[in-house]
Amino acid sequence: MTGVVLTSWKTFLTAALLLALMPVRRLCLKTADIAGTKAVRIIKGAAVILPILAIFGNPFIYYPGENRFGVLAAPPYYDGWHDTFDRYRPPIHVKSNRYGFRDADFSDGNEEGTRRAVIIGDSFVYGTGIPDEEMMIDRLLEKSLKQKSGSEWEVLNFGFYGLGLRSYWKVAGKVLDALRTDLIIICTLGLYDFDFFSAQTIYDDFGNAAYRIFSALGVVDDLHSATIRYRMGREFSASETALFSDGLESLIQKTGEKGIPLVIWEYYEPFRFFDRYRQSKNIYFTTWDKPFDAKGWFDDPKYTIPFDRHPTGAANEIMAYTLSERILQIIK
Repeated sequence: MTGVVLTSWKTFLTAALLLALMPVRRLCLKTADIAGTKAVRIIKGAAVILPILAIFGNPFIYYPGENRFGVLAAPPYYDGWHDTFDRYRPPIHVKSNRYGFRDADFSDGNEEGTRRAVIIGDSFVYGTGIPDEEMMIDRLLEKSLKQKSGSEWEVLNFGFYGLGLRSYWKVAGKVLDALRTDLIIICTLGLYDFDFFSAQTIYDDFGNAAYRIFSALGVVDDLHSATIRYRMGREFSASETALFSDGLESLIQKTGEKGIPLVIWEYYEPFRFFDRYRQSKNIYFTTWDKPFDAKGWFDDPKYTIPFDRHPTGAANEIMAYTLSERILQIIK
């Protein structure tokens, strides 16, 4: 994990802020009357600067916080711009509900005669790069389920960028405790979600202040990228696998006790981590008829946003249609 290069715009902005604060740092060091080593002076200077970053953060982005479901999300009722400085995607205007998810407000229980599904995932579910909310996966899935079944459906969006497998298990467990739902859907990108340094993991393990500092320094995204590069082509050790399998096994048990089906949507292709669970009760797996890249969609701007390959609204339409068919088979 060494040698991570910080290249995001936040890195340079933070460096400028640090330089601007140097006179403050020098003043504090002088008044502290220290005569220690250079390392001591750096540590004491950081003690002045880092809390400022932790409190005020980066003025050009919002910092997520933990909501009722124990997951990072946007501020409640956020109404503003996302991806404002992204070099690949144009900025989009987004609105969040009281829990910080990109969806309308919802009650703890669903209405009489209406089935409810909760879809959990990362930026693919959140709708990164999709300005039209009607083309987000939850809206399209809800529409497809209504059309195919002739019944009322409600699909809640619990997606947020920077999450991973452990975050999904955590959110699903909280949903089962707090909400009435008929179905849990988890959208996973396979290896890309097998991440020891997801935004949620950093927040959980190090706290909000550390998360803000890492975000301001551009470290959150860089650690995620470095983790994925490190993982490519490597087998997972038993201890590494246990970090992710323990939460899933608890979730399978919990959904089984409540009689609520758990659906794993493998977005790209089947992921070998799940092989041991494919015959388990109350957990269902679905994906494309052949790997995503074999369809030629990776490099087609109609279906994926260039450079980062987030799905477009057209890709979400196909995914919603395919997923709704599988869901209705499971319900029957």
